[in-house]
Amino acid sequence: MGITIINLSQCYEGGVELKLYETNSKLFDLGVINGGDMTAEAAYCKLRYLLGRSEGQEIIDLEMIKKDMQINLKREMTYSVYSLKYFSNDQKLESDPIFRGQIKRTEHFKFLHSEIDHVFLRIQGIKLIKVKSDTIKIRIYFNNNKVNLDEQEEDIFYKIAQFSRRIEGGEISHNIEVTEKIRRLIKLDSNPITMQVVSENCIGISFESLELSIFTKKY
Repeated sequence: MGITIINLSQCYEGGVELKLYETNSKLFDLGVINGGDMTAEAAYCKLRYLLGRSEGQEIIDLEMIKKDMQINLKREMTYSVYSLKYFSNDQKLESDPIFRGQIKRTEHFKFLHSEIDHVFLRIQGIKLIKVKSDTIKIRIYFNNNKVNLDEQEEDIFYKIAQFSRRIEGGEISHNIEVTEKIRRLIKLDSNPITMQVVSENCIGISFESLELSIFTKKY
């Protein structure tokens, strides 16, 4: 059985900022749960409740508990967090500079478009094969299955991030806020939900994870 760890803040106002800084990004990459602005007492009671729902089951679904801990159930926290996480490890990308990932929409992924407050994108552990320069150039798209290496005018509408980084050794990761672009592009009834990562100057790309964290707030 695994151990559930929740990251909380003891500040009078505010809360944990999921993946906003490199220091706490490492914690969440290891599986620590974002506690938002819950008090320690609220988090304890909520975790006991969620674990209690699994009583009698042979295997406790820790992944579902992690998802539910980040959703506002009874106004115990200001924001709910819905995460879409993609991995390239199971795809053969040694000779493909484009990653095409998809996630099936579940009942867990349920909120109103008007409730979206802010959205963060994080891509971690980027690895490129046979880079043609000392700088990597990455483009990321949302729900654009037709994108190719050469960007077309119609692709720009679906692009949510673009960045360049010098290759200086070590792990290459990138955080960026993409709130307005996701508000424009997301369709809550679409299934599956897809993302595409394009590298302009290599023959292959892979990464440890690509995660879109959607913060929602009921007004």
